[in-house]
Amino acid sequence: MPAIRALLLDFDGLILDTETSCFSAWQTLFAEHGASYTLEDYLVIVGTTNAARDPMTLLHQRTGRTHDREALRERLRALEHARNHTLAPLPGVVALLDQARQLGLRLAVASSSSRGWVESHLRTQGLFDRFETLVNRSETLRPKPDPDIYLEALRQLSLAADEALAIEDSHNGSLAARRAGLRCLAVPNAITRTQDFSHVQARRDTLEGLDLAALLREMDR
Repeated sequence: MPAIRALLLDFDGLILDTETSCFSAWQTLFAEHGASYTLEDYLVIVGTTNAARDPMTLLHQRTGRTHDREALRERLRALEHARNHTLAPLPGVVALLDQARQLGLRLAVASSSSRGWVESHLRTQGLFDRFETLVNRSETLRPKPDPDIYLEALRQLSLAADEALAIEDSHNGSLAARRAGLRCLAVPNAITRTQDFSHVQARRDTLEGLDLAALLREMDR
């Protein structure tokens, strides 16, 4: 099997813990309207988009009334921002990027979130220039668990699937990586740790203390 030449990283919940912020914001928004929003509700949309489980639609259903979607979006953005602006990269992220550079690996972000969302956070954290490319959902790229985003990242890097390693925190994201033919390391967070990752090659509880060179040797076995 060819040696791994690039790391393709998810963003939300892997580089920055925006997943907890988003879940907390939805819970608060539902509570403000006298309804509940559970972790099970949220896990359906982690790492992807799911129109059938759109939280705003759920809110309409659970309250029995229609709400102003734009007003809800504004409130949600405010709730998320209140938490996100205090965030730092998750433990081990910067060290992983440093190790990748030392090993001569190329780096890309492959995310179902919008480019503006990912890029703004990476710039705030001083990490934007670490990545050769960012690939995000678009009108032509289906969100995870479809493989489109990973296939486009490989295309932009001119790499075959067996020359890159995906690092993911969610079931949907890791499925997308595997469907694109990539080897995948799962690093679940507090939100996703109960999800199924039986299809990945390796799993770690955290990136903190990860020996990247040893991981790559493990992946090549």
